[in-house]
Amino acid sequence: MTWKSTEITTAHDLGVFDCGNRDLNLWLRNSALEANGKGTSRTYVWTAGDDPIVRAYYAIAPTAVISDRDGLSKSMSTGLSAVPGFLL
Repeated sequence: MTWKSTEITTAHDLGVFDCGNRDLNLWLRNSALEANGKGTSRTYVWTAGDDPIVRAYYAIAPTAVISDRDGLSKSMSTGLSAVPGFLL
């Protein structure tokens, strides 16, 4: 079997996906395409070859790692009030 990883599209079948975590399943089905379209995240899905059924996914979204600099040196926080990061 050949696995294929691509950015999520409306052609992907999300209906049977189940990773065992209800919140992650619902986010994929209800929010991933919209977030991808708005540019607030990028979601990539794994399928078995040309089969449109999604078998796995991951999403990358910008986020703030910490909103309070307490405990961080100025060099660690780069002087920002929030430390930027990526949520996987």
